[in-house]
Amino acid sequence: MKVGVISSVELCIPLLQLLQANKIASLLFADVEDRADFTGVAYFCKAAGINVQESGGSDNAVYQWLDMYEPDVVFVLGYKHRIDVKQLPLKLNGRLFNIHFGSLPAYRGPNPVFWQIKNGEAEITATIHQVTAKFDAGPIVWTKAITREDYFTYAQVNRILSYACVEGVGIILQHIIQGKSINGYAQPVAGISYHQRPGIAEVSIDWSKMTAREIVLLINACSSWNKGAITYYNGQELKIMDAFEADAGIKEENNYNPGTIIECADSFKIACINGRILQITMLNLSGIFIPARNAQRFGFVELQQLD
Repeated sequence: MKVGVISSVELCIPLLQLLQANKIASLLFADVEDRADFTGVAYFCKAAGINVQESGGSDNAVYQWLDMYEPDVVFVLGYKHRIDVKQLPLKLNGRLFNIHFGSLPAYRGPNPVFWQIKNGEAEITATIHQVTAKFDAGPIVWTKAITREDYFTYAQVNRILSYACVEGVGIILQHIIQGKSINGYAQPVAGISYHQRPGIAEVSIDWSKMTAREIVLLINACSSWNKGAITYYNGQELKIMDAFEADAGIKEENNYNPGTIIECADSFKIACINGRILQITMLNLSGIFIPARNAQRFGFVELQQLD
């Protein structure tokens, strides 16, 4: 059996490790946009002797790769282009699977981990579904949910799910080896929701509307791919990289507007709505990582407003 993997991100390494550990022939197709993110994959494949082909910017390269190497089954992980099922070899009918780090159909779209964290879901889900003509809509063949801990960040969740999905891939491969049919089940009609890739508005803090808890969730959802959630200080972009809701709230005699810096000497605290306090531990100002205890040295002043 020959297994094809379509991916350009390091999150595919646990899957490749599974194939290598079980002595299953494998090959990788990559559409590399971020060379830095692909470095680890390239090193692993070179050491493991896995054939790697890059798209070279061609939209048809993936179909040429499939025709040339004729894999028996293909798994897609982190591929940003829609695959035209009409151009697939007949042998891949029902054997092209997408690994999606979100529950379906509630979290269709290109970045489900961000939205699951931002929305404060109690569980984060990995799903493997068959690829069909409609994006993220194919029959589900495997799914697994993990409890979302309060400290989970975007980077952590992606890493955890990259290992969790190996279980599902193993089950699918076992079925194929044993000649068993892979019977997926149709996604529910109710609860379908497509989430776009987050833009500036989605990764920015709205102090007048967001609670301290919602801001913490947004920060976690932005770490580390966006290097924090965005706010502004004196017109300059500022990213909050790590924070938590303080145990104590604002004293009744104090009436701070949400977003007001109420402490920035030994600690960095911001007033939030409902009398709550956000305590910041790490900032990113113009690419400089600043521990909150040093905020005052970088020009932050108490009673100033974050926008």
